[in-house]
This record gives sequence, C-alpha cells and structure tokens, in this order.
Amino acid sequence: MTPRACPSCEGSRAAVFVEERRDHVGGVSYRLYRCSQCGLVYCDPRDPVGPEWYEKAAPRRAVETRSAPRRDARFAWFLGAGLPPGRLLDVGCGGGGFMTAASARGWTATGVDYEERMIALARAEGRDAYCQDFRAFLKGRSAKEFDAVVLFDVLEHDPEPRGLLAAIKPVLKRGGHIAVTLPNESRPAWFGREDFDYPPHHFTRWNVDALRSFLQREGFTVVDLRTVGPSVRWFSEVMFYGLIAPSAVRAARRALFGPQSEGTLTDLYAVASPAPPDAAPDGLKIYLADPARRQRAANIFKYACRVLTYPVAAVLALACRLRPRSGEYLYCLARYDA
Repeated sequence: MTPRACPSCEGSRAAVFVEERRDHVGGVSYRLYRCSQCGLVYCDPRDPVGPEWYEKAAPRRAVETRSAPRRDARFAWFLGAGLPPGRLLDVGCGGGGFMTAASARGWTATGVDYEERMIALARAEGRDAYCQDFRAFLKGRSAKEFDAVVLFDVLEHDPEPRGLLAAIKPVLKRGGHIAVTLPNESRPAWFGREDFDYPPHHFTRWNVDALRSFLQREGFTVVDLRTVGPSVRWFSEVMFYGLIAPSAVRAARRALFGPQSEGTLTDLYAVASPAPPDAAPDGLKIYLADPARRQRAANIFKYACRVLTYPVAAVLALACRLRPRSGEYLYCLARYDA
C-alpha cells in the first residue's frame, strides 16, 4: 500500500513504514510512516475527526483540574520572549488559560476552539473566544490582524499542517510571530508510546529538524527552537501509563465484572450487565458506577504509584539530560518574514 505524500514537505521519496494502530474510539486502523526527506512521522489515512470524537475519547475534559496559567511552562516561554504586546490569536485555546495569562501581560487576546464545552469555560472567564472550525474562523478574519499566533499542542492534531499555516499567514502581520509547542518525537519511548500520540488524536510526530525545516519552507525565520526535559514527572507518568496502568485496569475490570469481561470500564458500566457470581460485591461496583468516583480512585492510585516510581524516574531523567534533543517537548518561536 502506497501512503499519501508527506503533509509537511510533500516528499516524493518512498516513506518508511513505522507501525500500525487501531483507534479504539472510532475503530479505524492507521498506518504510520516516516518521511524519507524531512523526517516527519505521519499517518494514513488522516481524515479529520470532529468534537464528537473528543467527547467520547475524553468525556471529562471540561471538568478536569488544570494547572494555573502561571504554572504552565508553555505560556512562560512565550510571555518571557520579550515581544511587545499587541493583538494575539490563540488557535486551539481550550478553556482560555493562556488568553488569561496573555491579557494580564498587555496582549489583546482572541481564541478559537472547536469544542463547545471548552469555549464555554473560556467565555465564563470573560475571554473573546469562538467555537468554530479553525480554517473557517481564519477565513473570516481581517488581513494582517494579529501580531502573534500561538499553536500550543495544536499542529500535531491537524491532518494537513501546511493547510493550517496557509490559513494563518494571511491574518498574521509581516514581522509577526508564531509560537508552536508539541511533543518531541525523539523523546525516550522505552515504555512505549503514550496513547495520546496516535491518530486520530495526533496525526503527525515532529522532531527538531522536521519542525525547523517545515517552518522555514513556509516563510518563517526560526528565532528559538528548543527541547524541554525530560522531567522526572514526565518519566513517572510514562512509567505509570506504560507499565502499571494496563495491568491495573485489567485487574479492576475482572474484579468488578468477572474474568471474562472485555472493554473499558466505561463501556462495561454503560451496558449495565449483572455481575457474575465471582465478580466484586455489588456495593463496590455500585460505588464506582459514578464516573467522577472512578476518576478520583484512579487519581489516588496514580499519585501513589508516582511517588513509588519517582526515584527511578529521577535517575532516567538525569541520564536523558545528557542526550541532545531528547526532551519530551518542542518549543519554537518563529518570525513571519514572507
């Protein structure tokens, strides 16, 4: 099977097959390839998904506890770059945390996201936020309207990143800046890739060279490009999700619904099948039927495991600091000169 052309460079060289993965939400199988020209990892097919997919994949996203804007490193990197405040567009603004931080530093911030539940949170904070498809929103804005555009963990979600930048450039002033953050494809994957780093959640994976060359081809001059981490916290997280969580979920499923049960706990509770004789007592099963209680129990278990894995995580993080470009995240600030 011949994959579609690379969405970054449209390279004509043969792509290298990486792996295949089936999306448990939509049931679609995706094949991932590495571009032989620019190094980007991308998938085929790469048809976009709408807010319905995210509502199924992360039903509690709008009520999850989030770090205060002042503690988000992505925001600090941009706001500490010394750019003069002006008009700013936050593409994929979520609940408006960055807009709040930027407004406090003198920026006039506008945001767009395609999840209504997140835009409701941003508007509740008084933010100028819109629920709309990104390209449709950008098409309706004035030419050269913004001094800066931020894409915090957005580019990897778009199946056609060149198309997204083509829609952004008309609304960005000449000499304006774009800030991009995304997971670093070159980060350690000793415990497996995180579930979120697969399509259709992430359509692409970027490393330093792939991101730099992409932005340069699109008419940007890279001002700052760095990898961040990996941190002790990040290592403890991937150890939990890669090593501990799968076994814990299987054990919980069998304890609550019996040894022959399959699927997620959410799916099993949705069908509300009666417990077999060897399943958990009804009291525990009924107590955990509430998604909020299940989440609280999972969080307590997760934090306990993180405490136990911190010593190992600290050693791994220190070792990786000696490897160039192995941080968990990429941050890039680029100037539009075209």
